[in-house]
Parts: sequence; C-alpha cells; structure tokens
Amino acid sequence: MKLGQVILFSSNAHLTSSFLSDVFDLEIENASDSIVLYNDQIRFLVIERPKLAQVGNNIVFDFIVSTQDELIELQKKVEFVNYRLESSGEDLNILSSERSPEILVHEGIQFFFLTDPDNRRWKVTLIES
Repeated sequence: MKLGQVILFSSNAHLTSSFLSDVFDLEIENASDSIVLYNDQIRFLVIERPKLAQVGNNIVFDFIVSTQDELIELQKKVEFVNYRLESSGEDLNILSSERSPEILVHEGIQFFFLTDPDNRRWKVTLIES
C-alpha cells in the first residue's frame, strides 16, 4: 500500500502552501482551483475552503527525520518562516506562541510541534536509523 496525496482544506491556500513549501522544501504547482505541493516522497493538494478548514484541524501529521541535524534544520526553517510571516504583516495569532518550536523529549524520542496558518498541527520526530 502507498499513501496517495494528502488533501488539506485551507482558509488561505496561497499562504498555507507557501508556509509548507518553505518548511518542507516542496515544489509548488498551481491548478485551477487548488495548489499542489510535492517532492519525491509526498504530495499535498491544498484547496481553499475556509469553512472546511475550520472543521478538520484535529489531525496531527508526523514527519520522521533520521538525524539530529535534520531536526535542527527544520526547527530553524520553521523559526525563519514564522518570522518572515510575522514581518510581512500577516495577521496570524497562531505564530506568536510558536516562533521557534521547542524540541521536546519523551521516552528518549526527540520531536517538536509546529502549527500552520490554518491552525493545523504538524510534528517532526527524530528516529535515528
């Protein structure tokens, strides 16, 4: 079995796509009524539907990295993207509390959480191979 694309409803598809592209190094492709984000491993379809975006924010996406350097690099990207969004004047209450995500440790596993502009939670976990 293989995971197909992940469909994300958004209140601002352009902003959410830009945020995810910058954090996870995804290519952006504009479609007629949506935005496709992808790399070799995953594909997202971001559709602007504000009412649906508010309904489905109880899912947490967990990405696995295999080195401490990758974890710290992503943490720094999140900090930079949040700073850039804040500097641009975007009215994003979410970002004020998570400018730089804290790396947490639970049972020896390191991870951090981030929140996108639609208030969806994402998790990045270090699992060394």
